[in-house]
Amino acid sequence: MKQSSVPKVVEKVLIGVIRREMALEDFCAKQTSEIKHLNRLVQQYKHERECNAIIVQTREDKILHLESLINGVLPTEEFMEEEFVYLMHEHKVC
Repeated sequence: MKQSSVPKVVEKVLIGVIRREMALEDFCAKQTSEIKHLNRLVQQYKHERECNAIIVQTREDKILHLESLINGVLPTEEFMEEEFVYLMHEHKVC
């Protein structure tokens, strides 16, 4: 009787080990997926930050540009040409 009960015990232990291994593999797969998702979010955040920095710089440049126009330092036609170039650059960047 003892001989037949030992294989059953071993079988139960092996089944438990296999289940735990499968659960860990599933957990690792979920963690890998979550890490990939978080990495995508980080890249998106970095890109948005770069775009925002460019937009802020462009706005500051526009303000200085408008001040030059208002103060008569920059002719209207030249202002319009440069403004078009700024807008094209801003559109390409973000």
